[in-house]
Amino acid sequence: MLGLSKKVSRTELVRMKATGLAKEFSDWVQENILDYGHEVEALARPNAEKILDDELYPVTLSLGRESASCDGLNMNETIGFEHKQWNEELAAAVAGNELPDAAAVLDPKRDDCMYLCKELSGCGVGFKLLHAFCLRNDIPLDYLYPYLDLVAVSIASDIVPITGENRVMAYYGLKYLNATPRVGLKALIKIAGFSQELTITNLVFGLGPRINAAGRIQHAKADAFAMVINKHNNDRKTFDSTMTEQALGMIRESDTMLNAKSTVLFDATWHKGLIGIVASRCIEHFHRPTIILTQSQDKAAGSARSVPGFDVYEAIEECADLLEQFGGHTFAAGMTMAVTNIDAFRLKFEQVVSRRIKDEHLTPLVDIDLPVDFSEIDAKFVRILKQMGPFGPHNPQPTFVTENVYLANEPIIMKEKHLKINVRQSRTGHMMTAVGFGFAHCAGQLQAGKPFSICYQVEQNFYNGNVTTQLMLKDIKCAD
Repeated sequence: MLGLSKKVSRTELVRMKATGLAKEFSDWVQENILDYGHEVEALARPNAEKILDDELYPVTLSLGRESASCDGLNMNETIGFEHKQWNEELAAAVAGNELPDAAAVLDPKRDDCMYLCKELSGCGVGFKLLHAFCLRNDIPLDYLYPYLDLVAVSIASDIVPITGENRVMAYYGLKYLNATPRVGLKALIKIAGFSQELTITNLVFGLGPRINAAGRIQHAKADAFAMVINKHNNDRKTFDSTMTEQALGMIRESDTMLNAKSTVLFDATWHKGLIGIVASRCIEHFHRPTIILTQSQDKAAGSARSVPGFDVYEAIEECADLLEQFGGHTFAAGMTMAVTNIDAFRLKFEQVVSRRIKDEHLTPLVDIDLPVDFSEIDAKFVRILKQMGPFGPHNPQPTFVTENVYLANEPIIMKEKHLKINVRQSRTGHMMTAVGFGFAHCAGQLQAGKPFSICYQVEQNFYNGNVTTQLMLKDIKCAD
């Protein structure tokens, strides 16, 4: 797990309020969990409050394919089971193809695991564990389903493929989140300014960063807590911008980095909670696999992001001899290493990427699904598009192209970075509003009376109680 999901999946309390359910779950885990092929990194922390019968029974879940080196660690010996003292813990560390000596290793990517959904988030693994427990013990699943909102947040934040079971869980999780959000998430939704139906994109860029910005703040009422988190998030945006400029400067000042096929940067002062965001920002300027590292205690901690078509996890796995821990998936990964290994890791990672990556992976492309006329974009069109969601990795939002459009009036520059234009299609005469984030530099290329083509995604805009359809620009091509 990476970034936000460490905070959501790793510390989420699954509260079971049903007579005898707590003890049943504890006994069932010990007796039956070995029948399953997922990964549990830590199920229940030591000395956690465990109250039976009619009281709440918190079980802290810490899940995820996070460690790639168990170094001979015997989890049963290290953690142990102390049933009489209600001090149960299950732990496992993934070690490539080597399984640790643990009470259970629940990992859908195990070679001997036949489970069909191989890309569950950490929270998804925990949810499926509880799903199996409910089925085995004739516990109504209606009790478990309300926690799908947290699974949806984890799926979005972990950047796992939104296909198969992940898509189903994300779909119903969003339904719960939109209909009856729990108190803490409701406060974050309010302070983030979301008044429309939440999407995966809102979770990734709206709720995720705010939860990540929470740090170790505790013991506050939801609204007050949300205000503090929002302030931290605003501070994060400032740090994010500064760190991104520093990282881009490091690349531009080095001929070696400019000509490389990967990016590996280290600065001991960078904020650990922001390195994943900075990695994504760097890819927007230098389209290649990117790892951003900072110092965490006496180690270097890193966050990796990939480009479409390239498996960054497999590339990192080839460098495992230089790492202490690593984990992730095709699109994103995290790692720790000795600070003294950074230079050697940078060199080896570049060699691995250079050998594995294809030229087309290094060129940003817009995958266009279909050419459409503006006259086709009506309420029914938007409704059908929504049925294809939730959108995310491996289930991207459809992208369309419309050619021979003209400016209907002067372009509008928003916040010095973004572009808003009203465009009219010559063939049909229909007009649409289009917005392009980071497209302000294109304004000078657009001239009245001269045709151009746009590719875009169709979205609904909610403002002052009104709902309109607008185009979110992905590229602009002026006629030769």
